[in-house]
Amino acid sequence: MEKVTELIEKAKVVAQAAVTWLVFASVVLTFAAGEIASVVPGETGETITEWVLRIVAWIGVAVGIIRRVTPVAKDERGLLPPLP
Repeated sequence: MEKVTELIEKAKVVAQAAVTWLVFASVVLTFAAGEIASVVPGETGETITEWVLRIVAWIGVAVGIIRRVTPVAKDERGLLPPLP
């Protein structure tokens, strides 16, 4: 019974983690991309919009996960080095 309790506690931690919700949002947006893109006129525009939405979801979640799991000192944060 102790192992079941431990498994439930681990499942709670995973379910409450921001990374889990980021991945869930990415999956939802990936599946919904086709429906969202259907409002764009033209077949080519629809296809391009669908893929752009998917790519934005994937990259956005990857960036979010990396930001949450990579420890960085405050003075080293950001894309550009600090100005002299």
